[in-house]
Amino acid sequence: MVPTEERRWWADDNGAGGDGGGPDGVAYVEISETGHMLPVEAPDELADAIVVWLGGLPG
Repeated sequence: MVPTEERRWWADDNGAGGDGGGPDGVAYVEISETGHMLPVEAPDELADAIVVWLGGLPG
């Protein structure tokens, strides 16, 4: 497992940030109180994050 702080560092270092608009479509989004079963634990939040990410892609 990779600690959350290290994931945040990686995201910031790669321009992903939290807005979903990083280079090459890279995005970093945290969904609170979830684990490895994200689609089961927070399906609506996951779907929203995916829709935002798709909307930010060129084309």
